[in-house]
Amino acid sequence: INMSLGTPPVNGICNEYGAYERTFRELRALGVLSIAAAGNDNASNMGAPACISHVLSVGATNTGSTSPAGFTNSNQYTDVFAPGTNIRAAIPGGGFASYSGTSMASPVVAGC
Repeated sequence: INMSLGTPPVNGICNEYGAYERTFRELRALGVLSIAAAGNDNASNMGAPACISHVLSVGATNTGSTSPAGFTNSNQYTDVFAPGTNIRAAIPGGGFASYSGTSMASPVVAGC
């Protein structure tokens, strides 16, 4: 499951999101990996659901580099980083455009 949900950054692990935490814990027990974009606030905390301990959180790097992108949210709980700047993506109506953000990095990890 790949998710990109725009929630404000939360301090640390946010397992207090009861029903969500329980759902992601149950999915992990079934062998389903939940992956979420960390957020683009240049904050030292991640948004939900990336901050939930049973979710693999993804921060963005500058494409072609291992350096975190200037916009990425991250902290000691960020699980992985993936390219997230100037990612070419299909757009509605046909064609392609380049976008940047952790929403572009998480599909790289998910294999989308």
